[in-house]
Amino acid sequence: MQPQQTADATSSEAPAQDEQRPLDQAPEPIEPEIVEERDEQEHESSTEPYDLEMPGDVPPSRIQEWEPILEGFGQATAAAGLPRAVAEDLMQTYVDADAAIGGYGAIVDIPGSNLVPYTPDDAERVLRAHWGHENYDTQMKKVWKAVKANPALREWLDESEVGNDPRAIIALSMMDDLRLSKAQAQTELTKLMDPKSDYWSKDDWRRKPAVARVQLLTRSAEREGRPAAQDPRARARNAESQRAQETAAKNRTALQAEAAALVPKLDRGTPAERDAAKKRFMELTARL
Repeated sequence: MQPQQTADATSSEAPAQDEQRPLDQAPEPIEPEIVEERDEQEHESSTEPYDLEMPGDVPPSRIQEWEPILEGFGQATAAAGLPRAVAEDLMQTYVDADAAIGGYGAIVDIPGSNLVPYTPDDAERVLRAHWGHENYDTQMKKVWKAVKANPALREWLDESEVGNDPRAIIALSMMDDLRLSKAQAQTELTKLMDPKSDYWSKDDWRRKPAVARVQLLTRSAEREGRPAAQDPRARARNAESQRAQETAAKNRTALQAEAAALVPKLDRGTPAERDAAKKRFMELTARL
C-alpha cells in the first residue's frame, strides 16, 4: 500500500517555533484540564528500550523521511511504558493513516524536501475532512485521553512537533482499539462488516475511519499471542501467582515449625494439656 502525495506543499517555509500550537496546548474547546505532569508521571512506568522496525509498506523513496519519527517514536513509547507490540501497531496505524489522507505533509523538516511539516491549522483541516465535522470533537477526546495517560509520549509529540501531524493524531485516536483482545477485536470486526456500518458508506468521512479500524482490528484479531514477557496482563498474572506461591511456602514453614514444637508436648503435661497439644498437632498436619 503506497501512500499518495500531493504535488505542492501547503507553504514554502516551515512555520516559526513560536507559531506552533503543540497538541496538548491547542485551544480546542474539548481540551481537558491540564494537571501537574509530575503527578501523571508518578503513574507512568517505563519499559526496557526497544527499536521499532520500519513498516514493510513504507516505499523506499520515503524511508529517509520516516526514519526520524520511527526512532523518536520508539524511544517515546518505551519511556511511556507502552509494550513494543502496541507501539508497532500504532506505527502501522500511522502508515495506514498516511495512505488514507494522502500524506502531502512531511513528518519532520528535511533539508531539500519540497514537503514541510504540518501546522496546527493543517492538522485540524485534514482531520475534519477525514472524520467529518460532526465527529471531530468526539475523536479528539480520544486523542486527549491517550496523551494524558502517557506524558512521556505527549512530551515527545510536542518537542518533535509530530503532535501537529494528523496521521499521528488519527493513530492516537484508536489507542483503545489497540488494547482489545483477539476475541474483542473479532467482535468489533463483525460489527463493522454489517452492511449498515460506516465501512460500506459512500461518504469518505464515514468510510475512511471505518476502513482504518478494520485494518487495525484485523491485525489484532490475527496476531499470535504475545509472550508473557511482553504482555503486561500476563506479567501481572505471573507476578500475582509468584506472590501467592511465596506466601504459601511461608505459611507451610510456619505450620511445620509449630507442629515440631508440639511434638515434645504430646507426652508431657496434664491430660488436658496433652489432649490440646494432640488436637492442635492433628490440625496442623492436616493443613500441610
